[in-house]
Amino acid sequence: MANISDFLVICIPTPDEKTDIYSMDTVYTVADIIKKSKIIVSSNKFGVLNARNVIVEKLKNTMNELKIEHSDIVRLLWLDSDIRIITKAEDVAKELMFADRMHLNIVANYHALWTENKIVSTIEKPIDDGVYQTLSQEELDKFKKEPYLPRGYVAGLGFYYGDFDINYKFELNKYGEDVNFYRYMYDKYPDYKLTLSNIELKHIKLVPI
Repeated sequence: MANISDFLVICIPTPDEKTDIYSMDTVYTVADIIKKSKIIVSSNKFGVLNARNVIVEKLKNTMNELKIEHSDIVRLLWLDSDIRIITKAEDVAKELMFADRMHLNIVANYHALWTENKIVSTIEKPIDDGVYQTLSQEELDKFKKEPYLPRGYVAGLGFYYGDFDINYKFELNKYGEDVNFYRYMYDKYPDYKLTLSNIELKHIKLVPI
């Protein structure tokens, strides 16, 4: 019987049923390099939170239907449809293999457009009263040389490779669906940590006319 560790699980929320062809070419090549079969799960459900929950249910159904052995924790790649992986597939594969060997949960920084058209990092640190603050470029450069981000730091789920509790249900509440996921993992798994990857990403935003 196959085990989920035999697969590169790729989860893609995609509101317009499209994804970045360059990123898909990269992850397909990565799967070949690390000698894993692929399980690709996507959803166009309205709202990224809903799409993520549909993807998790689809993944659980797929594992059950194919009789793939797994625990509550599945290692997978969350990859948003508007994220372009710039780093070469060979280097991404090395990062993923190292993450598996050392049991790391890796995140990669990309930029988002914030209030007043400000472009910010998607790696954040907790500050007083449960508020999060995006990291500066100097902080990002520092943590790329560290084995782990400090406990409690969070990131966007546009690119996340690591442990995922398949019993988790995405929700908004006070925080975004990505921040709530990390808060849950920190609370439930005392040894849970994040590592900032050197993988380079671009956040593709297109305006049709």
